[in-house]
Amino acid sequence: INMPVFQTMGNHDYDYSFFKSGGTVSGDILSNANQIKMQQKFEDAFGPINFSFNRGEVHIVCMRNVLFESRSNAGSSHGGFTDEQFEWFKADLANVPKSKKIILCVHVPMCDSTTKENVSSVLNLIKQYSNSEIFSGHTHYKRGCANVNNSGIYEHVHSAVCGTFWSSNLECDGVPHGYT
Repeated sequence: INMPVFQTMGNHDYDYSFFKSGGTVSGDILSNANQIKMQQKFEDAFGPINFSFNRGEVHIVCMRNVLFESRSNAGSSHGGFTDEQFEWFKADLANVPKSKKIILCVHVPMCDSTTKENVSSVLNLIKQYSNSEIFSGHTHYKRGCANVNNSGIYEHVHSAVCGTFWSSNLECDGVPHGYT
């Protein structure tokens, strides 16, 4: 299609083999070291999971925001950010003029995760920039979340490409499935 495509890492992009085979993941599943092990194959194929770039007066940030619930349940995840990711994000925005718009691209909707790890801190940083927005996915229907966690930030939740889990040509909300 002759255009750049930028991605964020989702919950199905992790390498779960560490858990299924009794592999090398030890200690806290939420630790940065374990997250790095589980995302390595994705990064080898698509590049970094936390990155940013500018397009005109917009600073776009793509971040992984999938965190696992526990070592015993590798398939159960929620939206949040590690302390290391938050520090990276803070350092990234330190060089961005407040006049720029921020678009944060994540996988898990932040309006569903407002009490999880570092979500409020990330929202507090974003709201310092004019007209900033969040793009997320993960769900199987489109929706908008106005004023995420009383931050004044609007979130666009994009439905999954598989629609109703490949059972029809429609999303759960009745629109044709596809990339957005």
